[in-house]
Amino acid sequence: MKNAAVLLFGKNPLKFFSSVSFRIGKFNNSDYELISQDIIEGNIFSMPDKVMEILKTKYLKYNISYSGLQRIEKLEYPEDALREAILNAIVHKDYTGAHIQLSIYENKLVLWNPGKLPVGLSINMLKEKHPSNPKNPIIADIFFKAGYIEIWGRGISLIFNACKTNNLPEPIIEEISNGFQISFIKSRNNGSLKSSTYKDKINVTENVTENVTENRIIEEILKNSNITTGELASKLNITRRTVARYITKLKKNGIIKRIGPDKGGYWQIIKTK
Repeated sequence: MKNAAVLLFGKNPLKFFSSVSFRIGKFNNSDYELISQDIIEGNIFSMPDKVMEILKTKYLKYNISYSGLQRIEKLEYPEDALREAILNAIVHKDYTGAHIQLSIYENKLVLWNPGKLPVGLSINMLKEKHPSNPKNPIIADIFFKAGYIEIWGRGISLIFNACKTNNLPEPIIEEISNGFQISFIKSRNNGSLKSSTYKDKINVTENVTENVTENRIIEEILKNSNITTGELASKLNITRRTVARYITKLKKNGIIKRIGPDKGGYWQIIKTK
């Protein structure tokens, strides 16, 4: 049996792959103010519909307008763009890595999944038509045959066009912490949507980067409480000095505590983010 069969149609893929889940978190103004969260588990073939359903019923708002007597409800982010991003995250995920994380804020929505772009494919190339080279070809083929995705490398372009059509700023796409991330940005001015400034986008990107890295550190500690800063640096592909800076912040905010020395001691999670 192929690994893809277990992931796609297995009754309990978590028994074989520990990161087969889609985590959704709603945050307040601070990354440490978690309002609510959900974890979607099960096989990945049914996962996109489950994620979209819970987003539409619990996490996202609807903008209401009228055409004559007809009431029109539209999600605050274009549904086609969200669905395409969620499908991309599930289909192209590295299933030996961490869980998919979707963080929702008042002014942005950030989706991160583990897995790097194929060699020879850059972020700039994603914005144009490019050859389709899926990380998980069997999974991609099944989703294609089921009508969920296409195979022409236009996914990111479809997301960008959907945001443009709905007068939303261009999403920010990045490679962060050995993963791929897309951030949908929303800003309002007297109830109407407007584009973010370049400075706004930079600030958002920095905040998102820190949030993902801190979450990765916490996940690695949960996996191995004896992990050292050197091992964390290696797993996250960042310097030990950078790890130390994040660790100091997490300690200051009462998230983690170190018991004993770096070698021979262990970490204690005091509270989750």
